[in-house]
Amino acid sequence: SFTDKYLNFNYLNSYLSFIKKYAICSIVILIISFILGIMYSGDISYLMNMIMADMADSMEIFGIAGFIDIFTHNLQSDLIMIFGGVLFSIISIFGMFINGAMLGYVATITPIFDFLLLIIPHGIFEIPSWILSLSAAFMITTLIIRLLSSLVSDEKTIKDEINDSKDLIEAIIVSIVLVVILLLIAGFIENFITGALYQFIMSII
Repeated sequence: SFTDKYLNFNYLNSYLSFIKKYAICSIVILIISFILGIMYSGDISYLMNMIMADMADSMEIFGIAGFIDIFTHNLQSDLIMIFGGVLFSIISIFGMFINGAMLGYVATITPIFDFLLLIIPHGIFEIPSWILSLSAAFMITTLIIRLLSSLVSDEKTIKDEINDSKDLIEAIIVSIVLVVILLLIAGFIENFITGALYQFIMSII
């Protein structure tokens, strides 16, 4: 059954092992972009402020509407990253660079304690969603390359390649489902908990 196959530690372990190389590449790109965002914060301030101004509109909506707005905004961003894999992940890598650079930029303009309080609660779910999104993009690119290779191959047909790539296709689908789950949790925390937690901690220190 579905629960027997997917909702257990053995499957989770095999899934993580399967996506490991894609995830490592994604994490490296995120770290590089984060560092560049810190190093060149002055040069990218205009672009980052434009992006943050757009995000600030979502922050001004409260309650369930605010949660839905944050979730849909983040989901749209991650889906663009994921399906950018069809275009050989160029858009996807650029999307991760924007996310990482923005995180680095915010770290330079916000006191470290405030930064941690305002980012960590929902960031521990949202940042992994970025990593899984770029990993899924890389897997889609891998699948596209395999399918294109089968078009010019005498040994394999597209149908053969699809059958041989079932594990890859499954990992892509699982990654997308996990991204949605992570963003639902992150959106809930960002909208209902992060601000209140920050206000509470700041009031007692």
